[in-house]
Amino acid sequence: MRRRPCSWWPVPSLLATAFLLACPTPLEPDDDDDDHRQREEDPCEAGEIGCLDDATAWVCSDDGDEQIEAPCRDDQRCVDGACRALACEPDAHVCQGNARVLCDATGTTQTVDQCDASTTCEDGGLGCACSMGFCLPRVCEPLAVRCVGNGAQSCDDKGLRWGELQDCGADSCYAGRCLAATCTAGATFCAGRTLLTCESDGSGYQESTCEETCGGADGSAACVAQICTPLATSCADVDTVATCNQQGTALVTSDCESGQRCESGVCLNDSCVPSCGARVCGPDPVCGVSCGACAGTCTAAGQCELPTGPVLSIELSWTPTAKDLDLWVSKSGTICEAASCSYTTCTAGDAQRPDWDNSGGPSAGDPVLDIQGPADSNPEIAHVPLPVGSQTYAVGVDHYSTETGAASATIRIYLDDALVSTHSRSVNPDALWSGVTVSWNGTSVSSNDDGEMVAAFACENAATTCTVDTDCPEGEACMDGGLLGSDTCVEGCRTDADCTSPLACNGARDCVTASTVAEWKEACSELADCPAGFHCDYFTQLCEEECSVGCDPGIDCCLRSGGDTCVADPILQLFGNCAL
Repeated sequence: MRRRPCSWWPVPSLLATAFLLACPTPLEPDDDDDDHRQREEDPCEAGEIGCLDDATAWVCSDDGDEQIEAPCRDDQRCVDGACRALACEPDAHVCQGNARVLCDATGTTQTVDQCDASTTCEDGGLGCACSMGFCLPRVCEPLAVRCVGNGAQSCDDKGLRWGELQDCGADSCYAGRCLAATCTAGATFCAGRTLLTCESDGSGYQESTCEETCGGADGSAACVAQICTPLATSCADVDTVATCNQQGTALVTSDCESGQRCESGVCLNDSCVPSCGARVCGPDPVCGVSCGACAGTCTAAGQCELPTGPVLSIELSWTPTAKDLDLWVSKSGTICEAASCSYTTCTAGDAQRPDWDNSGGPSAGDPVLDIQGPADSNPEIAHVPLPVGSQTYAVGVDHYSTETGAASATIRIYLDDALVSTHSRSVNPDALWSGVTVSWNGTSVSSNDDGEMVAAFACENAATTCTVDTDCPEGEACMDGGLLGSDTCVEGCRTDADCTSPLACNGARDCVTASTVAEWKEACSELADCPAGFHCDYFTQLCEEECSVGCDPGIDCCLRSGGDTCVADPILQLFGNCAL
């Protein structure tokens, strides 16, 4: 935990004597005085949960004096303070289709490693296949055939080994298949991906390699298109696995068993029963699955808060769709600032969404970026709740690519559901189209495009100095440097919303028990005693919100406390504390 000295502000040399005299000196503990000894810590925090062992969970009593045990059933294991059903044999790994299914050490969670995309297999160019619970490199193309002398040999369906050699005897081997030397003119046969066509005189065969695969009955075989990767699996729905046949010409579906779900193309045992209850968005508290999407802000209670006023929507679409473009929206005009709305911090699930309404955390007044993922993120749409007064927004389009070839990008501006304007530009790889400005005058929206392009665009590393939390990178907060110091970005929480209930964010930017954090104007001895964004004032020993004498309370300062005046410090008269 980060701690500061007894003084919140750095001590300037001219004032050193006065400050040091005022700084309280800690008393030496008196070992003989039991009444003044520090009370031992409670065994647990009220409401805290944990595991006594693999078979026993516990929950802390309301007074924090007792860990109440809750034994798990024989078919359960304690994980993170909860009894969860066993889903698999601990540490086991088995094959399903061409996927490796791994069980964790607790036996409650399964993960899927698709061997076609595995990073644990050294692919020699033919891909990898699952066998005996491991992803192994293929030695031949699955179901490929070849001739060895007058014998035919086939690769197995996984591509891991060549089978036994079949002696063609009185027949001959053609492209890996034993066939009679005489045949019906024009008849066709498959030998792996090779199409064999009987010569017009009925003796021998013409060979042609199919571009994708060869399929059909003997005598009427033909080159056909593949609709899927042979033997690959996928999920047709949450209860059904779809498996591609050996030729890649059709999908065969199979239902998962009761108590299973399809994930990553395999049937996994359910170790958890989701419980959304009254939640309509965000993750459920049991399994972490989504309870629903929210176009506004999803509260900690799982309720969706939508903006009540007009909403500006900025839509980015592009062609070719295979290109990767990103939408940026800034309220200050600086695309690379931490408070910009982009894919890095502005989606509905981001805890550090830009705080454009200065509410202190994610709210219905903050922007939200609709983006599904790299495979289907076209279009990207930013929804921006509009303020009562006027505001201007800068819009950027970044073509993220290492490949050649420009993309045709289109920006559409909507006020609520009404289209206001459309702008289109060709954007080269690694370039930023930054010329679109959107203006809101309180009643209507207008936009302008000056066509500005920035080549080789990239945001520089975020600065370590800051003014507010949103100036810092995700996962960091702005720590007040005091009267003569600079405010700097430190790793830690910004608001209570960044902590797991019932914890709260304190002034040292740590998540701690809420009961240990004082309120505004309450007594403190150090920074950690105060809420996030407040400091322990050196003179008053109270939790205060710092302000600049020249600021406008409620607009520029005193946003956390709600104070309406700024009482200047008694020495330099430059900074002070918010007050009512």
